[in-house]
This record gives sequence, structure tokens and C-alpha cells, in this order.
Amino acid sequence: MPKIFIAILLLALAAYGQQKRLAIINTVDDEEPSLKISELNHLTDRLREIANQTLRGKNFAVMTQESIVAFLGSQEEAAKKCKESSCLAQLGREVNADYVGQGRIGRFGSDYTIKVELYESGKGILVSSFTGNSNDIYGLLEILNEKAPTLFEDIAPPANSKTSQLTTKKIEVDSRNSQVHKKSFNEKYEQGRINELDRIRLGIGLGIDVYFSSDAIFKNIKSPEWDYTGGGFLGFRMGPLLNIPIYTTTNRQLSFSPELYYVYRNFNAYDSLETEVISINEHIIIVPLLVKYWLFNWFFGSMPFESYMGNSYIEGGVQLGLPLKTTIENSESGSPENYVNRNKFDFEIVIGAGIYIYREVFVGIRLGYHLGDFDKTFDSSLGVFTGVIMGYYF
Repeated sequence: MPKIFIAILLLALAAYGQQKRLAIINTVDDEEPSLKISELNHLTDRLREIANQTLRGKNFAVMTQESIVAFLGSQEEAAKKCKESSCLAQLGREVNADYVGQGRIGRFGSDYTIKVELYESGKGILVSSFTGNSNDIYGLLEILNEKAPTLFEDIAPPANSKTSQLTTKKIEVDSRNSQVHKKSFNEKYEQGRINELDRIRLGIGLGIDVYFSSDAIFKNIKSPEWDYTGGGFLGFRMGPLLNIPIYTTTNRQLSFSPELYYVYRNFNAYDSLETEVISINEHIIIVPLLVKYWLFNWFFGSMPFESYMGNSYIEGGVQLGLPLKTTIENSESGSPENYVNRNKFDFEIVIGAGIYIYREVFVGIRLGYHLGDFDKTFDSSLGVFTGVIMGYYF
């Protein structure tokens, strides 16, 4: 009886000794900023799992992470050697493995790349390898699911057809699960982006306006024959903004943007001797009613949805004006007087464009035309105006 037991034990040891050992070394990221340790570990675990599935029943033993660490001394030493090793085959010999494999993450443009190599440790030769790229880490999992089985089949003859079919089916199921997970993540990300962008936003704006005024305003104030030189109205505006989404997707939005500004504007005109003759000062409430079409991340490329930098817009609408107080001062009289003939209502058409330059800070330019008359008694349109606005949305 003891002889039979010893014979069985020797046969078991011989069978174990004939098993070839495969070590899957920790996946590393050569770029900065690198992937999280937990993400790299997950890619390593998935590669080791595929190796175990593919090589099951083919006289291979896939080494555990704990056994690899035991050969290298400690977890810290193992992590250091896995990242710094220039010869993967040498690392395989250090852990007493017949074959050794490792994945490395890199970058190509804005994509992640992955390279997986498999070496025969004793001879130091490359047995097989594959590469791939993806715009996210879930795509890297799909590459492993698709290409890793062929990598490990290169070091072992195929098992019986039934086992091979079961292994292939299992990997296909895992691949489909990965794709579902990726789809679920992308859907949640896009929905989160839409939820962030598709909300009413309150802001504050500051601006400068220049009106290229009609000659008739000042000719009629002084006299039709008066010869003057001067520029247009210069105005300063400040007030609250509102952006109300009408329709939003992950990369564009249509919104309604009512605004309310207090504006102070001034015009000085001079006679031919360049002495000040007339000065008009005005305090007015302006209400732009605009429709905006936003293009998200059009200028700077892809950005996290928490960031607004790069979002640009075009706009158009009307601008209503309600004068609060308008005074006119003539150098001959020396004191300001109320401009009694001032129209009580202004109406202007406006177009414009703008872009976020930093987080929620944006700048824009507007162009418009004043319809109607500045003065009740004569033809006196303020004409074309242009403006620059800077704002911040909370």
C-alpha cells in the first residue's frame, strides 16, 4: 500500500513539474497623468482571467499576483520592477515563470493605446503581441477581450473542440458585458452633461456700446446749418442676464436669453473751432430679448462637461430701450437742461456672437441698428451701433 501511495505521489509531482508557468505582470502606464492604480489592476486582472480561461486544460498554470510578489520580495518592489523592467523575459526568469506577459498603456493623440507582449522567459524571445487604441478605458477592455485569447493560444495547442467552444463563448459573453457597461457609462455621462447644461442660468454682464449717430440729431438741436465734428454716443452698461434652455443636446443648445441693463451714454459735439458746443447725457434701461444658438466645445475641442471653456454662441433678437433721464447742455448756457423732446421708447434689432474664455466667463460682440427716432419732432435715428460685452453665468 505505501508503495502505491508513493507511486501516485511521484506521478502527481511529475505531472505538476511538466506544467508550464505563465506570469501576468502588472499593467503599467508610461504617460503622465497615468491611469488610476485601480484601473491598471483591473486591466491586469482581466488579462490574467482571459489567460486562465484560454489555457484551462492545456497543462498551464497561471501564477497569482501573490506568488509573483513572493518571488520579487514585496508589493512595493514588485510594482517598481514591473514599471522599470526593460527586459520582460528577465523579469519572467526572476519569478520562475516559463512565459511572461504584460500590458503597457500609452497615448496616441487624444486616444489611449495598449500593447501586450508575451515572452518565453528561458530563451528571451517574443512569442506573440498585439496593440490597439481607444478613446476610453472601456475600449481597452474590449481590445483585451478580442485579441488576448489569440495571444495565449500561440503558446499552447488547442484543446478539444468542446472546451475551446466553451472558452470562446465565455469570452464573447464577457466582451458583450463590457460593451453594455461602456454603453451604460456613456449614456450616464451624456445625460449628466445634458442635465448640467440644460438648466436656467443667471449671470451678470458688463459692456461698452458705441452708436454712430445721425447728423440730423445735432443739426436740428442747434441749427440745420451748423457744422460740427464729433463721434457717436459712447455707452456703458451693467446688469443681470438669464439663459433659459429651449432644446439641449450634448454638443449644442437653443436658448432664450432676456437681459436687463442700466446704461449711461454720452455724446459731445464740437463746432468748427473745436470748442464744446453740445453735450447729451442719458440714463436708460435697455432690455435685450435674444435667441442664442450654442455650440459646445467647438473652439477648444473636447472638454469635461463641468467646464464651459470653448462653448461659443451666435445670437439675434430685439432690444428695447426705456429712457430714464436725458439732459442736453449747451456751452453757451452752461447748465444742463432736460431733453423734453426725447422719445419715450427705443426699438433696436441686434445680432452677435461670443465664446467662453475661462470657465463661466464669456465675451461677445454685438451689432445693431436703431429703428425709429431719437427726437419726437424730427428724423433722428441713432443709426448703427456696436458693442462689446463680458459676462459671467453662475
